[in-house]
Amino acid sequence: MPGGEPELAVVVLAVGAPPELRTALESLARQSVPVEIVVVNSGGGNPRSMLPEDGPPVRIVNVRQRLWPGAARNLGIRATRAPWVAFLASDHVIDADWAAARLALHRQGHRAVACAVVNSHPRNLYACAYHYAILVRRLPGIPRHAASLHGVSYARSLFEEHGEFREDLRIGEDTEFNNRLSDADRPLWAPSVQATHLNPTTFGHMVRSQYHRGRRAGRHWPHWHRGPFLARVSIRFPMTMQYAFRATRGLERCMAIASAPLVLVCVCAFSLGVSAARRQSPREKVPVRAPQTAGRFNLAGDLVRRAARPRRGDRTK
Repeated sequence: MPGGEPELAVVVLAVGAPPELRTALESLARQSVPVEIVVVNSGGGNPRSMLPEDGPPVRIVNVRQRLWPGAARNLGIRATRAPWVAFLASDHVIDADWAAARLALHRQGHRAVACAVVNSHPRNLYACAYHYAILVRRLPGIPRHAASLHGVSYARSLFEEHGEFREDLRIGEDTEFNNRLSDADRPLWAPSVQATHLNPTTFGHMVRSQYHRGRRAGRHWPHWHRGPFLARVSIRFPMTMQYAFRATRGLERCMAIASAPLVLVCVCAFSLGVSAARRQSPREKVPVRAPQTAGRFNLAGDLVRRAARPRRGDRTK
């Protein structure tokens, strides 16, 4: 761009200015190409205290009340100018070529680029189990047709054509936006573009985090988590391990196998959270489509729908 202005804007999403925000910003400061950085922090805290010393310029958008992710993303879009926009959660870190790799793909004509996520503690069984339970379909080795298309950077023109993110969704705002895109503009799965997720390394933290994730999912995507507790577990656990086995090799595959009992714990904790949310709001409706997988591969959705069908002898309410 003229004047050497950054071509990629990175919107860092934070709630309550958490300590890990500093780590995320430090990783942005090490990028091999210039990037435009905006931090959108909501729900309190002082994000300015997290800025690294001698780092690149960072614009802060600080909102006192808690924002859902779509609203935070939209504030970041409006506060930046670069032709491509990426988003980074505060609990992620990136390597020095993350921005350059995205830009290379965008320059090839791809208007949306989805990235892979790797484990912050690949030799810790609790971190491995947590990572597989929530991010198995974003492992770099996952088959392209089964990849979960998230962590997307977008051409700014896509927001001009399709509008911004929905601000009333607690989760799934990026999935809902991606569903508006044409087939030609669907995000490209780019396993070479990788972020690192900061995973829990203790049993208690692992279980609590999974349970709270389940509660959010059960409240805001109830139609995606139907069926009784055991049915959900019996579907999700073997499916997760199948993906983990297919996406890993060597020592990483050994860690996947060794962490399998803990993956089952994670799946149970998540499903318990779903059940708790459904008991609190059993009639809640969410007027959006359920998340979709890349391409035609939608084994999870097919299995969930199959488990949710009434069986012979079941009572109907």
